[in-house]
Amino acid sequence: MIKNSREIQQIIEEEGIIIYFQPIISTYQDRVAGVEALVRGIDINGDLISPLDLFAMAREEDKVIQLDRLCQKKAIESFAKQTAQQENLILFLNVDNSVIHLDTNTNAIYDYCHRWDVSPSNVVLEINELQTSDISAMLKFVNKYREKGFMISIDDIGAGYSNLDRLILLKPDIIKIDRKLIQDIHQHYYKQQVVDMIIKLAEKIGALVVAEGVEQLEEILKVLKFGAQLLQGYYIARPMDLENNCLREVEETIGSISEAQKKYLSTHLLSKCRFNLKLRERFDEFNERLKASDGPSSGQILKEILLDFPEVECAYIIDEEGIQVTDTVFNEALSLIHRKSLFSPYKKGADAKLKAYYYVLKTTNQPRYVSEGYLSLATGHQCITISGDSLIGHKKVILCMDIISQGL
Repeated sequence: MIKNSREIQQIIEEEGIIIYFQPIISTYQDRVAGVEALVRGIDINGDLISPLDLFAMAREEDKVIQLDRLCQKKAIESFAKQTAQQENLILFLNVDNSVIHLDTNTNAIYDYCHRWDVSPSNVVLEINELQTSDISAMLKFVNKYREKGFMISIDDIGAGYSNLDRLILLKPDIIKIDRKLIQDIHQHYYKQQVVDMIIKLAEKIGALVVAEGVEQLEEILKVLKFGAQLLQGYYIARPMDLENNCLREVEETIGSISEAQKKYLSTHLLSKCRFNLKLRERFDEFNERLKASDGPSSGQILKEILLDFPEVECAYIIDEEGIQVTDTVFNEALSLIHRKSLFSPYKKGADAKLKAYYYVLKTTNQPRYVSEGYLSLATGHQCITISGDSLIGHKKVILCMDIISQGL
């Protein structure tokens, strides 16, 4: 830890910092796609100083701009020397947010790249927008460096009070998902949904996604399933010196991840196929029971059949014109049905013509329709609906079943 102002001044004057690089990989391309430059200070005893402590003291002594410039210079110089033979490698360079508004009249980062012959197109400037209150200065900074060919990344998306309007303003090339969302994601349903949403949003706006802080293979497999293109974290490699061809070990790790991913996706696909087959079989079994009834009271028949189908939350019947001819009948065997004030089931007489389980079934002429997971407006549960043609007496109808899907 830095003990006095003279020490931070000495570090800056003597360039007493070390630059390490943490690899960022692409399993889609089976290669190391880039490296993030990470700084460590060196105190008078030769011990390493964390970047948090380093910049904290620099702020106290009003030396942030000098320290940030030093870090940028050393990172670009070290990157140029250690990766001269790797033309496609990308440098991720952190920019301290407190100095963004001071950069309006300089081209320091560009000048450093020019000095060491590093193409701006090979550099990503990382901005943590949570710590930047001066939006106009941040936007001016981003536009200036983007015009010079640099890529822009927003760091720690999903952390704290991250504002989605910043994505609209900055139009980042890369989004880095905060490590707190990635940690143990394979065990947390809600984390999975948030990360899935962020990745889908990134795809819509044309940004790549880096999943930061991956430390377990299970985390990696889950975020890859959702579509993350790039990975960074201790499971892959800790920050390192890039000399002596040390990236070769990282390439071996990429190979093992790719093999694990193939097995994972194969198992997941097989599991999904089995689930869909089971779903269709249970629907057909339910449907045969319904057809075999004499049909005096369709709602009562549904209630009786549901008792033998514990996985089905509710069932209802629609006529050929798309009008619901029974109330939504809930399974009395389920104890966790919750009907909040915002949620209420459709009742007999409801018009279901615009519901996918009606119009998709009728327009495609398929024997059954199976929905994607969705939020049921009847109960607030995550559900899957399966529908298909049926008969009550001699009258053609459509049978619909809702199955709770959360966690599937």
